[in-house]
Amino acid sequence: MREGTVHVIAPDRCSGGPVRLLDLHGQRARAVAEADVLWRAWAELSSGFPPARSLDDLIAEHPEATVRHAGPAWQRYGAQPLVRAVLDDADLPARFGQRAVGDFGVGRDRFLRRGADEALVRDALLTLDGSWVTPVSQRDDDYVSFFNTYVDELAPDTMLVNITYHS
Repeated sequence: MREGTVHVIAPDRCSGGPVRLLDLHGQRARAVAEADVLWRAWAELSSGFPPARSLDDLIAEHPEATVRHAGPAWQRYGAQPLVRAVLDDADLPARFGQRAVGDFGVGRDRFLRRGADEALVRDALLTLDGSWVTPVSQRDDDYVSFFNTYVDELAPDTMLVNITYHS
């Protein structure tokens, strides 16, 4: 905790306990509900613009471009009217993200599923055998899948704890 700040945890949340006492299903369900609200807001916003292409699609057309160094692909992406509207608004990039076209372009069902899948996922997982598993050690989607499967298969009396550490 930083000096002068208070970290307030909602009454229905905690930092851990035995798996059988944690409402993992409820946490995922809340994430889906939040994702649905976001999806509807994006659908409303984007309906007023011509269809846009995702940054990943545009990167694929430029052999020299990568996600970290998109170059001309980023310029083409940012020039689209929908993306321009998001990037030019002070609040929208934080709400929808700079890669919104691709994130929402997966379709509503997959977007909501992603919300559920990412609800529990943290930056790292320390397994019962002492292994650290991180998104760096696996592709992002593989990490999310591994994390959820691992947590879902824990014995009911296993202590599951969320620790936030800042150095």
